[in-house]
Amino acid sequence: MGLKPGKTTLAAVGAAALVLALTGCGEKERRGASSGDMTEIAPASPTTTGSFPAGEPVVAQFNEFEDSAAITYNQTVVPKGSNVEVLVQSQGSGTTVRLAVEGLEANRDYGAHVHVNACGAEPEQAGPHYQNRKDPKTPSVNPEYANPENEIWLDLSTDDRGNAEAESTVDWQFREGEGQSIVIHDMHTKTGEGEAGTAGDRLACVNIR
Repeated sequence: MGLKPGKTTLAAVGAAALVLALTGCGEKERRGASSGDMTEIAPASPTTTGSFPAGEPVVAQFNEFEDSAAITYNQTVVPKGSNVEVLVQSQGSGTTVRLAVEGLEANRDYGAHVHVNACGAEPEQAGPHYQNRKDPKTPSVNPEYANPENEIWLDLSTDDRGNAEAESTVDWQFREGEGQSIVIHDMHTKTGEGEAGTAGDRLACVNIR
């Protein structure tokens, strides 16, 4: 994957050009993980919209809350010093987000979603999931709203080295000032009535703008 240690300022985060090959706006979300060596994310030519200026991907190491772009709340499963890379691209009317991690706990499932607020010292400070159509009831557990077409889901399954990646493409763009972080959760995202969108404890958070 080519992750580089260190932290990236949020000005450089923005929403960088994303993903090896955008397959087109309006494509429904794709989730997945890969094992073994992860190839470096090669930025495509960006189309800049909203509050996502062209720039570099977020490349950071998970750390305790200070000035880090990436925060771990549970160092057992998201160790301090493990790596994360995020790219975001808006093109036409759509958005693609790609998440890649290295060095997390091996051979386990994680949930991951874009959240409304930036990361904070406490996990809940990232707020709820970003939704294109906001559920009038909170917390949102209605699959009509909590689904991978109305939210951005990036569930991961790590390999034996703790590496994984996932990608999501949706046919909408973030509202100004929202969709500021990705939160990594304890399990894959549930989809059933009354539990849709839930994925257990918040383990880590990375700012994406």
